[in-house]
Amino acid sequence: MNTINAVSGGLWIRHAVQLFRKKPFEVLFSFMGFVFCLLGMLAIPQIGIVFFMMLAPVLNMGFMHVCRDVDENQAFTPRALFVGFRTPVFKPLCLLGLLQLLALLLSFLLVMAVDGGVIWDFMSNGRMINEKALLETKVGTSLLLARLFYFPAMMALWFAAPLIMWHGMSVGKAIFYSFFAVWRARVAFITYFIVWIGILFFVPVVLGLIASLIPGVIGVLNLLLIPILLVVLVVLHCSFYTSYKEIFARDDLA
Repeated sequence: MNTINAVSGGLWIRHAVQLFRKKPFEVLFSFMGFVFCLLGMLAIPQIGIVFFMMLAPVLNMGFMHVCRDVDENQAFTPRALFVGFRTPVFKPLCLLGLLQLLALLLSFLLVMAVDGGVIWDFMSNGRMINEKALLETKVGTSLLLARLFYFPAMMALWFAAPLIMWHGMSVGKAIFYSFFAVWRARVAFITYFIVWIGILFFVPVVLGLIASLIPGVIGVLNLLLIPILLVVLVVLHCSFYTSYKEIFARDDLA
């Protein structure tokens, strides 16, 4: 693992932008394929969420493979998005997805235990959470506890998939290395999340300011809003690759 400082978190985003600018249409096409595959699995009745979580690391590694090919100036091929299905570590990647689903379920059970099922009632029946329920239950506390509970799992899973696929690690070893890699680079990750929060706040503010200063431009901005947010989302996913690349030595890749 390479030594990382606080500035690195911002550089990951900058390098993700540079990577996207190399082949924007190819990266965007791959990302849209990645998203449509995941949405298609969610559309499966009853068990769609299981397939979604189980295969998310497999498809995510396909998109990261596309990012690596673009980064290394390799020829683009749409088949790269599905490379995870053809790799010998397909089953470990699926197991990783199931472990992530388990972590989410445990955090959700924690929410239910604290708030008395208010959030579950909202999600399952679509009932609005009224002010009285917010005051009488501990919805805010339960959500905070769930986030704190899931945070170590997020650290353990952040780099686990590429460590399994590109470094040949077992699931347990990949989770271990991922957790401590994120912990060692925690200052950089703080910078990384602060910059992203700033970007996600800055874009709507700038668009709103333009709309207030230039009459009649609101229609154009509405048309541009979705493409702008889509590009931001693509760059966000590209930054998963650039953060991995700059923390782990490239000569260790399988």
